[in-house]
Amino acid sequence: MFTGGSVIIDYRVSIAQNGGIYSILVSNIVSSAYIAIDLTAGNNYQFKIESRNSYGYSAFSDSITLLCAFKPDAPSTVTTANSGNQVTI
Repeated sequence: MFTGGSVIIDYRVSIAQNGGIYSILVSNIVSSAYIAIDLTAGNNYQFKIESRNSYGYSAFSDSITLLCAFKPDAPSTVTTANSGNQVTI
């Protein structure tokens, strides 16, 4: 990443839901990791990042789209039956 010789101060993350309009999710991130919370299962979210140095914010990164999934319910009780040389589950 070219910074013009100036150190990166922090990052800003923008988010859009299901292809909608982007809005700033969080600013002033100094870590290279961030965990988005309060997302809705089943929705697609798009994220893009900007870095900031003493000259201001960079152009946006490429966006990434992620599906907010959910942990499925446990399967119902399994039953089996034998019939000759076959087993039905």
